[in-house]
Amino acid sequence: MKEKPELIGEQVSRKQWGKVILERQFRLPSGEVIDYFNWGGTVIPSIVFPITENHEVVALKQFRYGINDFVTELPGGCPDQSESFDEISRKELIEETGFRAENFTKLGPSLWFEPANCITPYVPVLATGCVKVGEPKPEETEFIEVLIYSIEEWIAKIYSGEVRDSKSITVTFLALPYLGYRLK
Repeated sequence: MKEKPELIGEQVSRKQWGKVILERQFRLPSGEVIDYFNWGGTVIPSIVFPITENHEVVALKQFRYGINDFVTELPGGCPDQSESFDEISRKELIEETGFRAENFTKLGPSLWFEPANCITPYVPVLATGCVKVGEPKPEETEFIEVLIYSIEEWIAKIYSGEVRDSKSITVTFLALPYLGYRLK
């Protein structure tokens, strides 16, 4: 394997809402020094695949500032301090959807949002036994509609291109074997 570039310095150029933009300097194996920008969160979020007692997927249509449009995706969010993956999953699921889950299962190791530029990984989580216990309570900057689909409908939306959020697609396919689903 080739020698990797060495991180030789970094400076935070902006920090807001638990996210940072970093100006980084790397020394290439050739000795040349390059500047690089990275971004990401300062905490590790959970992305949740919530399944109701009737085997329905609880999803969101949420406005995302990065693309200036709504995205169909799974709920999730960042811990405030030292919350565990199940604590943040539980909190975000109730806040964003109004659903509470009976069980939370970590679906493997943390995954990368976009390893070329983003420094943040996320924890993929399966939430089973979800029941509606109230109305969503999104933050002022969140614009969310709760959507309910059968698992088959959700998978069809992925294959049709209606669901284009890569983290939601990844977490879905990690969760399916836990639910006894096999793709043909």
